[in-house]
Amino acid sequence: MPSLLQEARSRIRDTRRSNRAFGLAVMPSSGATSATAELTNGHLMIEVSGGDTPSIDFDLSNEHFSTIGRLFEVLSRIEGYSVQLDEDANPEHLSIDLEPFGPLSILNVGIDLRHHLFSDFELEDILLDSVRRHNPSFTPSSLPDQERPFVLQLVQANIARIQAYDASKRRGLDADVSALISLAESFERAYTEDTRRLKRALTSPKEANPNLMGEGDVVLGRVFRRSSRTGMNSPLGQNLPPDAAVLLEPCDQDIEDDNVRVNWQRNRDVDFYSYELWMDSRPEVLRIREGLIFTSTPFSFLSNDTSLRMGSERVSSAKLVFRSFGANSNFDTTAFATFVEEFGQLIRSFIVGKLEPETCYYFRLYIVDLNYETVGSNIVMIRTKALRCRFAKNYVDKTMPAIGETVTVTFDPTRGPFTADHQLKMGEKVLTTTIVTPYQVTFVVPPFVNTDIHRDLTVISPSGLIDNKRNALGLTV
Repeated sequence: MPSLLQEARSRIRDTRRSNRAFGLAVMPSSGATSATAELTNGHLMIEVSGGDTPSIDFDLSNEHFSTIGRLFEVLSRIEGYSVQLDEDANPEHLSIDLEPFGPLSILNVGIDLRHHLFSDFELEDILLDSVRRHNPSFTPSSLPDQERPFVLQLVQANIARIQAYDASKRRGLDADVSALISLAESFERAYTEDTRRLKRALTSPKEANPNLMGEGDVVLGRVFRRSSRTGMNSPLGQNLPPDAAVLLEPCDQDIEDDNVRVNWQRNRDVDFYSYELWMDSRPEVLRIREGLIFTSTPFSFLSNDTSLRMGSERVSSAKLVFRSFGANSNFDTTAFATFVEEFGQLIRSFIVGKLEPETCYYFRLYIVDLNYETVGSNIVMIRTKALRCRFAKNYVDKTMPAIGETVTVTFDPTRGPFTADHQLKMGEKVLTTTIVTPYQVTFVVPPFVNTDIHRDLTVISPSGLIDNKRNALGLTV
């Protein structure tokens, strides 16, 4: 049996790559004597001999060439290449979907680069949303064969609505748009009738939760429709990009040696879907699809370091460290859905851990709406502080010393050493210390009026970082 993706592509008659992206040629005026192009294994390779026109080898999964629009822009800037973008080309279509071809001469002979109407990635998203709408307990891979016809009806309806939207952008509201909308409605009616007859229909996802109202919001009214692109509840009317987020400059208390707190202004969009906090070791923080990890929990530190490479050059080290979903995310788990309805969009900060001391990190927050449109924030650089001094597991040689007695304190040798610039406190009293080794000091217990209270032992680094042991020392009388 064909895969669900193949069956869906067959249903929408998108099995052949018949959509023209752009024409490509190398002009002899550049001085080139030969030019051969080949697209295979996700690489566009052009070998040019003679003249100054450079040869290329582009990995189409690379961020710089990952869409038709980006690939076209790069090629059009290379001297000697002639590139003509098709009038109806979708610049956001993934380049990896371009039709492979063998070595062909393109010297003064244009070739057409073509692709499917919908890439595998786009069609997988539509399939996933259709399956979730039909029955959230299934995934495309676990969907039983007897459920396929119903999901495929929803896929066809979504495809028709997407095509209607695209047609309206190009030509205005004309007969083609009306026909496509009517077609979508017919698929949806067939789905409703079939599932109702077979008692397989489920309750549609709930509308935006009123618990998100507050903090000065004035809501006059909201009308939602099911998004033809995502299958989720989306505001009726023209879809606008989300409002850009604003990352705030951190305060000193937000910065530690191995973690930082990133703060932002709350998003108030009605069609909010999720926050995405991205981190990089370099100033250009890119949101790369290959680095996305979908989580089933509202907070998760994602430790994978996804990198895109072009040859030996590392072009991106960005990784997603936090994702928080809003009430419109339609997750299946009741407890999780309840949580994100209360806090998902209201969350304004996240602590990123497992960082290196004295290292610069760059952060950018992306807002994603129900139509998967994204807007990135400003980029904020945060430098972690020097490695703090921390107490060892067995940090004192005695826990009940007498006043005037000498106490030895041991610090963790895997952390920062104790220096003359550090402070050691017993309760609120600053102690006079003698450094025995970088990780061991002694002090004489000072007098206290009340000897019945156990005192904290606290070490403070020059940069203000603190390690504290609660009720560490009592006093003998």
